[in-house]
Amino acid sequence: IENVYNMNKPLISIIVPIYNVEKYLAECVTSLLKQTYSNVEIILVDDGSTDQSGKLCDEYASSHENVVVIHQKNAGVSQARNNGMLYARGEWITFCDSDDWCDVRMCEKIVHRITDETDILIWGFSYFENGQFKSKEKIKDSLVIYKGKDVQIVQLDLFTKRFDNRFVDDTNIIMGTCWGKLYRKSIIVNHNITFSDGLHPHEDSFFNFLAFQNAREIHFLHESYNFYRIISTSGCQRYKPKEGMCIHNAVRLLQQYIKQYNYSEDERFQTAFSLYCLDMLRIFLKNLVHRDNPQNVEERIQNLKEFIESDDLRNYLLSSSSGLRLGIKDRMMLLLVRFRQYGLLYNLKK
Repeated sequence: IENVYNMNKPLISIIVPIYNVEKYLAECVTSLLKQTYSNVEIILVDDGSTDQSGKLCDEYASSHENVVVIHQKNAGVSQARNNGMLYARGEWITFCDSDDWCDVRMCEKIVHRITDETDILIWGFSYFENGQFKSKEKIKDSLVIYKGKDVQIVQLDLFTKRFDNRFVDDTNIIMGTCWGKLYRKSIIVNHNITFSDGLHPHEDSFFNFLAFQNAREIHFLHESYNFYRIISTSGCQRYKPKEGMCIHNAVRLLQQYIKQYNYSEDERFQTAFSLYCLDMLRIFLKNLVHRDNPQNVEERIQNLKEFIESDDLRNYLLSSSSGLRLGIKDRMMLLLVRFRQYGLLYNLKK
């Protein structure tokens, strides 16, 4: 297998976690097989698919020497990616979700932007929904380089949109995904950075927080090379019964990281934490009113109360958001939280 790759050129490992995506898998894998940069390893991780996805993966591996297939019992996207990283041979690692796809020039374009000090490269993406391209998310400048303490700005933008106006409005979407990025494998291995369970769909942001923390330089490219498919039945769109638990796990972990890396006295991180908690409340409410939520209204309101009253989330929302410049709807939400008017809060979102 070593003879497949050119050891004189950087080897890029592309990790694709796969679960029941037979409808979209061909478009994804074909875009990786057709990369104009030849020194690419494609790692397909079948996460216990019950459709034909696993069989399709084996077919790709049997006909392409640079395709590696891993079959695992269903354990979730985090473990699928972690398994892929264990098998990766490349000096560089990137990810692609199995219902998305990449520009065939992606690897060729990004590999030429690597310098000796680069540890992470980030680029933009395009939205694709109902057969149409909607918009692009990308940085405004041709190239932005962060290093040293400036990397903290990138970490802050993982959790809020307010710290750097050189990016598009949804910059934390670009920051918060593991696809659309090229990671030097050594920073992942040397610092034992993995995707955590119990955070879905927030696991990418925390993986990136640690990767950014240990990067010498992070380079942002103006170009867009990933295509993000919006599907109503995808993990990001469907009702998630464990959403509240995952959010509380994420809030606790962010608090832990802020303390661990001595950011507790940094007002910017406290602001980011407050805004993150507010964002998590919005996400929880959106999931709560989802049409597929089987709970009746009374059960939903009780669920909302328990969510806010648990793990000091209510205190986090109220104690550190007083100095923030918020919109009318956000201020109304916090007012209802303060006076524990959870029924009104539910109806406000509905």
